[in-house]
Amino acid sequence: MKATKFWQLFTVLGIVIGAALFTACDTTPSECDGVECLNGGECVVNDVTALAECSCPPGYSGVACEDFDNCFDIICPDNAECEDGVCYCNVGFEGANCDTLIRDKYIGTYSAEDICPSGTFASTAVITGSATNNLWFTVSNFGGFENLVNCEVVDQYSFRIPNQEDAAGRIFEGVDANGSEILGVFDPALNVVAGTYTVSFSDGTSETCDFVWTLQ
Repeated sequence: MKATKFWQLFTVLGIVIGAALFTACDTTPSECDGVECLNGGECVVNDVTALAECSCPPGYSGVACEDFDNCFDIICPDNAECEDGVCYCNVGFEGANCDTLIRDKYIGTYSAEDICPSGTFASTAVITGSATNNLWFTVSNFGGFENLVNCEVVDQYSFRIPNQEDAAGRIFEGVDANGSEILGVFDPALNVVAGTYTVSFSDGTSETCDFVWTLQ
């Protein structure tokens, strides 16, 4: 009886030791073998594809977590966007906090001079901000025509005059005689706005003029 119990115990121990040895020597390859994850990334098996892939820490991406987003954790002010780790104001805004409308620097009353082939004309132009578009300002009495013409801010010191028709049927556009666009400019040191425009009349004629507006 004792011998039988001894052999039963011996058999159980043999099974346990054998299983442990088998486990220790198991050479079944893992799905993550050969998968290298950088920058603290961890290899995981995708539940859907059953393929090994890198799970990247916040801010990193790429197959091996090799790419870092320079804008990660960068908080830009309103009206700004991050690019390569730097906050840049959106078009139409400026200032340290991007909270100043560029078009506001144009607002005011100007002594205007238009130099045209038909002569030089003096008038008063008034610039106000558009109520519907932060990029636009409106010029009252543009060219001395007692009209309204809209201008669009391009950057901190330049603007364009898009093709548009006033109430009298005249067409204005910030182009030269050859139809090439000419941007208007603002000189903050002199408080002067200058540019070129072409006006086309209902009789088929047109005239290209240079203008200089000086803030009163």
